[in-house]
Amino acid sequence: MSKIKKSQTQKDESVINNLQEKEKENYGKLLSTTEGLDSVLLKKSEIFSIGRDQTLTLSFPKNNRISGKHCTIEWVEEEETNYGLKKYKVIIKDFSSNGTYVNNQRVGKNKEIELFHSDRISLSAPQGAKSKQPKPVCEFVFQDWSVIPPENMNKGIYKEYEIKHLLGTGNFAEVKYGINKKTKEKYAIKIIDKKKFIGPQDYVGRNRLMDEVKILTRIRHQNLVYLEEIFEDENYLYLVLELVTGGDLLDQIINKGAYTEKKSRIIFKQLLEVMDYLHSEGIVHRDLKPENILLKLKDNDSFIKVADFGVSRIIKHDTFMQTIAGTPAYLAPEIIFQGDKNGYGKECDYWSLGVILYVIISGLEPFGVEEGNLKGQYKQIKTANIIFPEEEFGHISVAAKNLIRRFITVDIKKRITIKQALKHPWMLNKNKLVKDEFQTEYEKDSDSDSDSCFDLKPNSNSNSNSNSKMKSSSNSNSNSDSESDSNTKKKQTKSKNNIDENNIRKRKLVNVSEEDGITKEKQIKQNLKKQSKAKQKN
Repeated sequence: MSKIKKSQTQKDESVINNLQEKEKENYGKLLSTTEGLDSVLLKKSEIFSIGRDQTLTLSFPKNNRISGKHCTIEWVEEEETNYGLKKYKVIIKDFSSNGTYVNNQRVGKNKEIELFHSDRISLSAPQGAKSKQPKPVCEFVFQDWSVIPPENMNKGIYKEYEIKHLLGTGNFAEVKYGINKKTKEKYAIKIIDKKKFIGPQDYVGRNRLMDEVKILTRIRHQNLVYLEEIFEDENYLYLVLELVTGGDLLDQIINKGAYTEKKSRIIFKQLLEVMDYLHSEGIVHRDLKPENILLKLKDNDSFIKVADFGVSRIIKHDTFMQTIAGTPAYLAPEIIFQGDKNGYGKECDYWSLGVILYVIISGLEPFGVEEGNLKGQYKQIKTANIIFPEEEFGHISVAAKNLIRRFITVDIKKRITIKQALKHPWMLNKNKLVKDEFQTEYEKDSDSDSDSCFDLKPNSNSNSNSNSKMKSSSNSNSNSDSESDSNTKKKQTKSKNNIDENNIRKRKLVNVSEEDGITKEKQIKQNLKKQSKAKQKN
C-alpha cells in the first residue's frame, strides 16, 4: 500500500491558502518613491520602526539625519462596536529631532497622527524642498489595503465590470449601471471625480475622502446601500454599490401621493433604526432627504435603503453649502446659520427626520416659500415655523403631529432623539398619549425633561396659527390606519396637485430604476397659498 500523496491541484490550493493567510497578516504597504530603496509590507502583528538603530525594521545606520529611533507605524485595532464591527486605525509616531513629515506637515516630536490611504511620508525634510535645502532621506506613499485591496490597485475597473448607461448625476459624481463580467451581477457604480473637490496638493481633502471610504467598507445594515468594492485611478474613485431598482422616496410621493399613517410608520421605523445604527458608528448623514431614501424594489414601496450617507462628510462645509443652495428645506438651523464654526452633531439628522416624516405623511414640505426666496425660507427654518394645513393634516393623528414637532425643534437639547422617538406613542401605534406608561422608559434615554417629549401641547416655536391647526386637527379622527379608501385617494390626489415638476432640477447621486437612465426634474411644490392665508388670518 503506497502513501497518499498530494495531487498537483491540492498543492496549488495549499500555496493559494498560504498566500491568502499572508495577505491577512498584512494591512498595507509603504510604496517607496526613493531610488534604490525597496517598498515594504506592513504587518498587523508588529510595529514597523525606522531609525539608525540596526535592530529596527528599517535601518539607516550611517545617516546622521535619521534619529536612533525616528518613527513608528502601528496598526491599532479598537473595541468592537455595538453591532459587532471592529474599528481600526493606523498611527504614525514621531520620535525624531529632524522631523517626520506626512503630506509635508511635520508630525512633531513625541506626537502621533492617524495615517490614511495615499498619505505621503518623508523623513528629515518635507517633500519638494528647494535646491539649497536638504532633501528627505526617504519618501513613501502609504497604501491601506483595507480601503483598496492590492489586486484592485493595478487593474482598472473596466477589466472587471461592463459599465453601461447613466443612472444619475451630481456635483461631484455620476452613477452608471454596471455588470460584473464574471458573476453577471448588476450594480450601480458611482464615479467620483476627485479633482472637483480635492486638488493635487489638497492632502486634507484626500484624507477626508479615504477616511470616508474606509467607513463605507465596514458598515452593514439591511437598510443601507452596501458597498461591494472600490477601485481607484489618478483622477477617479469608483464605488461599486448595490443596485436599488425602486426609485427614491420623493419620486414615489410625486407619482402616487402621500403615504397613509400606517405605511408611514413602517417606513419611518426603518429610517429611525438605520440612522441609529449610523450614529452608533460615528456617522452623521447631514444631508438626509427623500431623494437619498431609496426603495429596494419597484413592487414594494415600504422597504427602504438609505444612500449617500458618506458623501456629505467628505465635502468641506463651504462647498457643501453651495451644493444645497436653493434646496435647504431639510437642513437643520445649526447647519445653515452656524456652519462648522461651532460644530454640529447627530442632532442635525434628528431635525431632518422630522421634516421627512412631515413630507411622507402629507406630500408637502413644511418650509414652503416662493422659488428663490431663500431669505423667507431661512426665517421659517430659524424659528421652526411650521403649520399643519387642515386639508392635508385634518385626518392625521395628534400623536403623529406631536412627533414631527419634537423633531423640528430649534433647541438641540430639546429635540427628541432617535431612541426616544422609537418609544413615542405614534411609533408604538398608540394614538392617546398616556404619560405614566412611557415616563420610566423615556427617562432612561433622556437628559431632558421627559414631560416635553410626550406632551401634546404645541411647540412654543410655532406661531398662533399653528396652535389653532393643532387644536382643530385634534378633534378629527386620530386613528388614520382605518381611514377609508376614499379619503386615501383624496389625499393622494391633493398631494399630486402640490407637485411642481419644473421647479428646480433634481440632480441625483443615487440609484434609479434600471430602465430609467434620465435624471428627473421633480420637487414637492410649496403650499404657498394656504400658508399665506393662514398668516393673514393672524
